[in-house]
Amino acid sequence: RKLLDTRFLNTPEFALSQCKTAALEMADYAKKGLFISIDMIGSYDEEKAKEVFYYEDLVDHYEDALDDYFVKLSTEHLSPKSSQQLSILMHSISDIERISDHCSNIAINVLQTEEDGLQTIRQVMQSSLLTRLLMSPIPASRALRPVAVSQKKASLRKANLLQRKLRQQAIPAKKHTMLI
Repeated sequence: RKLLDTRFLNTPEFALSQCKTAALEMADYAKKGLFISIDMIGSYDEEKAKEVFYYEDLVDHYEDALDDYFVKLSTEHLSPKSSQQLSILMHSISDIERISDHCSNIAINVLQTEEDGLQTIRQVMQSSLLTRLLMSPIPASRALRPVAVSQKKASLRKANLLQRKLRQQAIPAKKHTMLI
């Protein structure tokens, strides 16, 4: 069974409902990655990082497939209400994908900290936007203050190398039934 089959485009309302189902699956994978990445803050675990990267890759796949399908669906005749729902879905999948990216960043920061032995877990938490927003008792405007640019660039280079290394070792694709 394939959710985003082009044959469904002949019935745009049904195709839109299939998009909603796929977007919910995508959100579920992002949520799994989020919980695992937050759990990593308390304890270093390379296997958990691989799971976060696995879910992030799934979310990316869903985003690409949904984006392509949205382009095709947008050329079909949709009611005004359905057009509005399609627009909301398009924005939502971008947000979901961004959450998934933040999960990967949390995992990278935790692993980098463990590898370097230089930062405390508190510094890792402060360097992750999502974690600062979720865990901070202070107002969001203060939690969003930027980290020094040079520190961020050095961390980013190191994080990219670490991420490449971990993605190469990532969990082999679980026998996962993808419906898109």
